[in-house]
Amino acid sequence: ENMKLMGMLALSRKTGIAWLSVALPVGIWAVLHGYQAYVGPYMWILILCAFLSGLILFFVLKQTESLENAIISHGLYNSLVVLSSLT
Repeated sequence: ENMKLMGMLALSRKTGIAWLSVALPVGIWAVLHGYQAYVGPYMWILILCAFLSGLILFFVLKQTESLENAIISHGLYNSLVVLSSLT
């Protein structure tokens, strides 16, 4: 997670293109994370969900300027995923 954030900052400084600086590291993270965690016919849908959650977490971090809020949001998301898998 920290390396992803550092990658976003480095890309932003180097390219000056804010959306690319966010979308590229989040996209790579989502594919690698999704490939490791999800198997089956819904893998690409779940990778898309991981990508969108990464964008949401970045938005939370950017708007609140607090890593704690992003961590809490991530924990809530993980809790929802676990609870939904129990049913």
